[in-house]
Amino acid sequence: GTDSWGQSRANLHAATATSGWGEGGSSEERESTDRWSPTARRGESSGDSSWSGSGSGTGGGGSHQSQPASGGSGYQESAPTEAKEMQRSLQLAERLVPVGVLNGMLELIRTTKPNTKFGSEALAGVIAALCNFAQDPHVERSLGNLGTVELVLQLMMRTKSLEVHVQAFRFFWNMSWSRTNQARLMKAGVLPQILRLLSLRHDEEHAPLHEQAFGVIRNLATGRSAQKRAMFRAGVVGAICQTLRAYPTVAPVCMQAAAALYVLGDRATPVAEQAVEEGAIRAISTSLKTIGTNFVLADALLQALECAMLSPKALKNFMSHRLHFRLAAMARKDVPASTMLRVCRVFAVALSHRAGQIDDQDWAHMFDSGSGSDSDRSDSKTTQHQEQQQQQTKSRAKDKNDAKSKKAVVGAATTLPELFRQELAEMKMPELFCKVMDACAEDVSVCEAAAVALQNLVVDIDGDEVIDHRRRRLPPKADNMMKLDACSKCRFLLQVVESWVSSEERRDQAPRFVHHMFTFWASLSLNSAAALHLYRNNAAEKSLRWMRAYGENRVV
Repeated sequence: GTDSWGQSRANLHAATATSGWGEGGSSEERESTDRWSPTARRGESSGDSSWSGSGSGTGGGGSHQSQPASGGSGYQESAPTEAKEMQRSLQLAERLVPVGVLNGMLELIRTTKPNTKFGSEALAGVIAALCNFAQDPHVERSLGNLGTVELVLQLMMRTKSLEVHVQAFRFFWNMSWSRTNQARLMKAGVLPQILRLLSLRHDEEHAPLHEQAFGVIRNLATGRSAQKRAMFRAGVVGAICQTLRAYPTVAPVCMQAAAALYVLGDRATPVAEQAVEEGAIRAISTSLKTIGTNFVLADALLQALECAMLSPKALKNFMSHRLHFRLAAMARKDVPASTMLRVCRVFAVALSHRAGQIDDQDWAHMFDSGSGSDSDRSDSKTTQHQEQQQQQTKSRAKDKNDAKSKKAVVGAATTLPELFRQELAEMKMPELFCKVMDACAEDVSVCEAAAVALQNLVVDIDGDEVIDHRRRRLPPKADNMMKLDACSKCRFLLQVVESWVSSEERRDQAPRFVHHMFTFWASLSLNSAAALHLYRNNAAEKSLRWMRAYGENRVV
């Protein structure tokens, strides 16, 4: 629950005009979490556990929406190497693997012919050994100082051996931890060669090559902002999306490609916009269908989806692929808290957008093949042809009725976010977010993400009921009914906040969660019925008590 998401962004549209990449990094040495080893993979991202970001505006009765402020990926930034630190590392590396041993291995690479079967196998073994040595950060720097990066790159360009290429990418992955070696990799031209090979090799047997390649790209994306921009201009985003489309069912490849997209797209709206144009949302949607119980992969894919959803253009693709239905179904299952966190974050950022008008083409694209489609028709399979025809006839009639109801909904909606909220209202999303809070009541990060999703769900909805020119009350709109539905959960939500504020040990972990809940209730209070419901549940008295408990905390 620590605040590690970085600076908050006040408004998504204002952030679009900026470069999106800040100068990250500190002068401290960090333990590597992105290295490859032959027996185990270390430190796949566990995800961050916090959320920040707020904005102010006049829409929705003066409430405001929140967006994720920083990637908070759990992927650490690259380790810097000052001159003094480099000298100390080289001395320690000499004790572990003497330079004489390394020079002997480099001489083998120089003298062995790579285009023979024996030569390619021998070279792959030598590079694999160097890869294992490079797991140690001190030996990594020693290898970089000896020019190993340039030598392995030259070898990779002189051979067509797949095994040599895979081992070379593994070596570059372990060599991309320190900033000194990252700069050496970029200067030597490793990235263009990686992208060239990925574009040429995309068959089934090339999956390990793609996995190792995006391990390198993922580490390089932890560098400074200038390095991120150079990677973006080189076409990394397009390569990521192409790989996700080519290997939607290969978990290790999807894991590294999604991680690379998320790390590169940290606070970078241009990356999100290009990812949407390259079909990232469709590729992620396809991969999510095949995850099964691999929730580590699900978390990585949801992180990448969250990055892509920073683009306002993403909402249409998100809805057209029915991802809100799939994510809601995922949240209703028994999934880990980390997956719950990612699902709520995706919904929160999807609800933070304000888009343009919906036209007939948009309607046809989104709903002609929506719910009640082929998967629904094939649920009940019979052996007799006549029964199948009857079932298909009933299904087509049901599809027509669903299409009519959907068109009625679209006719009432004027913007894409309004249509999105109406569908979420039909899905009873306020109730689902409350269930998520109940299931993860001890995890403040999940509660906070659910609070932001609830906040963004209602902030743009008009406050009170509509009065006509004769001062008669008109029937409430569908979105206003959702506000009332959300208000019906206020007693439970007040109890959740009370459980965090009443405990001194837990109180310091939850100021942002309490802040978002206050914003959510402030928006609900614009509706007179909701305000009365809050009053009857002693919300005013509790608010004053919580303000005293947090003292000088300006966020609350």
